[in-house]
Amino acid sequence: MYRIVVFETSDIAFRRTIPAIMKSKHFQYGGFALANDEERNVVFKTDFKPTSEQIEKFKNAFGAKCYLSFDEALNDKEVDAIYLPLPPGLHFYWAKKILMSGKHLFIEKPFVFTPSEANEL
Repeated sequence: MYRIVVFETSDIAFRRTIPAIMKSKHFQYGGFALANDEERNVVFKTDFKPTSEQIEKFKNAFGAKCYLSFDEALNDKEVDAIYLPLPPGLHFYWAKKILMSGKHLFIEKPFVFTPSEANEL
């Protein structure tokens, strides 16, 4: 069984992806990861954070672990895959980091913006 962690608290993950993971006999929902301040400011270039209500909504609905940084999830040997529902402009950076960590990647469309980014991944 593959253990999957979701990056951030996206609506599509809440409504569609996590319920599908939880119904699968091949996958296990392993929790969600929140970007820490450095990841948020350097990569996202924003200080936007999910509200405490959004975080509690995820915890109450699905349980599992809440990672306090993306890197924490990437370094967890119990995690097999990452579901990446971030905005498309962040896909290449985080997809590359996820793949370089040795994790499997599930990603929303568009995968990346250019053929050279796709080839690099």
